[in-house]
Amino acid sequence: VQGITTKGAWATAPPSHGEEGTVETSAIFVQSQNTESPIWGEPIMLPDRQGRGVDCEAPDLRNPPGPPLKMTVCRAYQDRVFLEKLGRGTSERYETAEVSPGELDEWIEALWTAVSSQKLLRAEPGVVVLLNARGTPWLALHLVAEGFRQRYGEAARRVAEEARFDSIWVVGPSHDFVERLDTPTAP
Repeated sequence: VQGITTKGAWATAPPSHGEEGTVETSAIFVQSQNTESPIWGEPIMLPDRQGRGVDCEAPDLRNPPGPPLKMTVCRAYQDRVFLEKLGRGTSERYETAEVSPGELDEWIEALWTAVSSQKLLRAEPGVVVLLNARGTPWLALHLVAEGFRQRYGEAARRVAEEARFDSIWVVGPSHDFVERLDTPTAP
């Protein structure tokens, strides 16, 4: 990233069959939420995740019988050509896809595409949406998230409220690349 332009980006990843990496993305998010003090345990994939809108849950370490942290994971970057290129790999052979140089506005719009696609989902109340940017980390840069919040933060909050989500986050390759995208409502 140079200024507000990416000169080019590449992603190498195994193919995503049924959102491979859901538990790993959830674990990075949990780690980001536990930086001050341990609140949530290790996330586990739910076997009956279909229909509930919940992929993973993490137990509340402060109150084990209390409600768990509920998470659903989807792709942060939904460019069809890019994803098809990555999808050609096998579990033994990773595939690399190149993203052409882009402007900050393009990455903000890419995140908005991912967020606005959540409008049609109807999850249990309180589910946290995690946009998986582990393979596309430029989408989880603070500069991109800040620009997104300025342009679409309120609209993202409305998407979350309509779909009954708690919040919407982008999750990069480490807990240092986790950013909330919807603008929280005032207490």
